[in-house]
Amino acid sequence: MANSVQYANEPTIASLLELHKREVMSQTNCHQVGEIVSFDAGKQTAEVKIKMLKMINGELKSYPIIVDCPCVVLCGGEGRITFPIKQGDGCLVLFNDRDLDNWYASGQEMAPRTDRVHSFTDAIALVGVHNLQNCLSDYLTSGTELKYGSSTIKLEENKVTITDGSASVVLSNGQVTITATNVTVTSPTVAFSGAVAIAGATTIAGGLTVQGKDIGPSHTHSGVRSGGDSTGGVN
Repeated sequence: MANSVQYANEPTIASLLELHKREVMSQTNCHQVGEIVSFDAGKQTAEVKIKMLKMINGELKSYPIIVDCPCVVLCGGEGRITFPIKQGDGCLVLFNDRDLDNWYASGQEMAPRTDRVHSFTDAIALVGVHNLQNCLSDYLTSGTELKYGSSTIKLEENKVTITDGSASVVLSNGQVTITATNVTVTSPTVAFSGAVAIAGATTIAGGLTVQGKDIGPSHTHSGVRSGGDSTGGVN
């Protein structure tokens, strides 16, 4: 029986271009999911571990730790929002098209220091990416929430809620509701106009005005004498 010989198909231009495209794409860094290893609050940079493995010579291996990775901080003008970034926080790592070294050192417009492209050396971390194991609980879908521990500020339609987990202040539909064990107000002058309801011990340090009437420490009544009788209303 004659041996059968199988010949490989000759490569085509299309197949060669496809292989070349795959090779280029496999060597191009665009973005990866990562995890914060450490954070430098002074420089706002982090060490980041890539959470994917790569295949090298048929073996899965970890990427090296990325060092001095600038973190995105929400800010504009004189305003900013900062977060206590810590080890274990998820992040999205973005690899810049060109060398970042000169820009990072000076902030000036200038040519890249080297000709490297999409390098791990030129990574930026966008902190706040979550997987199914660390999703945020009680995600507010009716407004915007600023939260740290048990303290929160919630902005919803026609409603603002501020709480530290025990006391709270709620502004809604022109009304203010304060819920606390004790309320202390320190101000040169406190003025109330409208219905005010306070439940619990209240301390006011300073003057107090209710509907234009001064009833603070300097308030007195004239035309009365000491005894068991009651005075009239505030005037």
